[in-house]
Amino acid sequence: MKAGWSCSRRRVARLMRVAGLRAKAVRGYRGKAGIRARFAQHPNRLWETDVDHVNRVWVGDITYLRVREGWRYLAIVMDRYSRRILAWTLTRRRTTRETCHVLALALQRRGPPRDLIFHSDRGTEYTSGPSATFVAAHGVRQSVSVRGRRTTRTWSPSFTPSRRSSREARLW
Repeated sequence: MKAGWSCSRRRVARLMRVAGLRAKAVRGYRGKAGIRARFAQHPNRLWETDVDHVNRVWVGDITYLRVREGWRYLAIVMDRYSRRILAWTLTRRRTTRETCHVLALALQRRGPPRDLIFHSDRGTEYTSGPSATFVAAHGVRQSVSVRGRRTTRTWSPSFTPSRRSSREARLW
């Protein structure tokens, strides 16, 4: 059984007009200009790559942690094959400079491997001009996750939530 009264759409419109009421339409989504061109220069190279040895694909990610002093950002670089954390940093700000610094640490520790792919999410820290320039200057090919495809972004976040939950138990 339905609740309320049965009436037509025109009657509702007339009653609203008499009462001085107007319906508010929801604005549709409008994409940002140039967003496709920005991500076109960073394709998802993992679709065409077999990860069969170390130093083939490195994955970068940033997560936030709450510590006594407030929020901190943990940026990591992980080897996708061995799942080993190659470099990390804990900072107060989430910027391109910090992500480039972590990648530089990983390159310094492992040396620049041949045909290395650095895969990350679509965050501005990884896709900005200075970051892309830094990655290309070291001979690394950049790869970025495709929007809506969660499967391409599941390697490094598997580390960060476990780090976050163990941290909450101790409050380091």
